[in-house]
Amino acid sequence: MKKLFCLLSLFMSIFWLSACGDEMTTEDIDRLTINLTSPKIEKYIAEPFSSVIGGGDDNKYITIKTDASDEFINLTDQEKFIVFSNIIRKLNELQLTLLHSQPVRGYIQTDLWCGENISCTISLIELHFGDDVYTYDPSFPSSLYLNGDEIYDSSRDMFDFMMEKYEELTNDGQVYDPLLHDIIVAKLVSVKYNMDEEEALKWAKDTANEILEYQATDQLIEL
Repeated sequence: MKKLFCLLSLFMSIFWLSACGDEMTTEDIDRLTINLTSPKIEKYIAEPFSSVIGGGDDNKYITIKTDASDEFINLTDQEKFIVFSNIIRKLNELQLTLLHSQPVRGYIQTDLWCGENISCTISLIELHFGDDVYTYDPSFPSSLYLNGDEIYDSSRDMFDFMMEKYEELTNDGQVYDPLLHDIIVAKLVSVKYNMDEEEALKWAKDTANEILEYQATDQLIEL
């Protein structure tokens, strides 16, 4: 089970944004945040995004933030997490279209090259609503926080969802057909978690294998 959680966390991790061409300036960062919108984002924010840069001379930390709309507040925690996922996807798209550099797959944080020997890390994405602050921290890419407390863990939620669907479809593993059930579960995961179907199929197969290994271990114990 631990193996699957690690894989799911790896999936939910975001991309490193390493600017491979010209060095970024504060104007580039402004362009990135001003253009940070799409149909999947715009109705959930009340104002355009802005950025706050802090840190030392050689390592800058960027917080991208704005106010959330009423529509965002009315979402479930899982739906709120998907909004943040769409923000990350848009950041990657903007790096290609505005900064003309290629995103590189990474695991922990979102980095931008801001000058000679200067790194800029997008450390937080925040949506504010009154006194409440919803935060996505790239160091913990499967989690969503409200006022510092975790309110949603995507890896745990997706694992539980896939387990439930496999149990329903296969009569608790008695009639499992990988060519049928993996595809069905993958489609359900793709819709529920806003995931590419090819990626969803990969995680569905991994979950099915974990279930089969667990059942085989149980049978050995019973013997």
